[in-house]
Amino acid sequence: MKMIRSKLLILLLLPIFCFAQEEDFQSWSTITLKQKVSKKFDFYLRNTVRYRENSSIISKAFIDLKIKYKIKKNLSFALGYRDIHSWNYRLSRQNTERFYTDIVLRKKIDRYVFFVRNRLQRQGELNNYNNVFRQRFKLVYNIKGTKLAPAVSTEYFYHLTRQLNKLRHSILLSYPLSKKIDFDLGYRFQHEINIARPKNLFILDAKLNYSF
Repeated sequence: MKMIRSKLLILLLLPIFCFAQEEDFQSWSTITLKQKVSKKFDFYLRNTVRYRENSSIISKAFIDLKIKYKIKKNLSFALGYRDIHSWNYRLSRQNTERFYTDIVLRKKIDRYVFFVRNRLQRQGELNNYNNVFRQRFKLVYNIKGTKLAPAVSTEYFYHLTRQLNKLRHSILLSYPLSKKIDFDLGYRFQHEINIARPKNLFILDAKLNYSF
């Protein structure tokens, strides 16, 4: 009887251990220029390069343009456009574009600042576009007596025509190099769900932000 139960347990667990997963370490680097147009309007120009296969070959490069409007102290709205170049495993390049809108809620309690970003994006090429809803929760802590600002965030990706298919978790350290320049260093873990061959990504993310 014990042998039968053991065999049944193995049969139940076998699909879990045999479930195919792919893993990769990537590095992302970003330079962002921010121009304050007015008291309520900010303009952003962002350039990002991403490397895959243990950060050995290029994966994506894109230019991102965004304008943000501050509705009130704790609420802002943004419109953005991204021109994306992607390289497959044969290093053939594909060009896609993304249009997106953001609504960001902000709440400050003592030294904690909590953000909720709701993004609706439309991405693809020609007549083949996908609509995705992304919601990110971010918590920033201002350490007393230091310029370092640690943060944690989690985000989910929901395809409007399908289902939830991706989660992304991040830890981040921000440090102001000067009054106009900030440096961010983060580590991300991204994993896919509800697909046949999910991929897990371990990402080192570096950002340099310059404000005019």
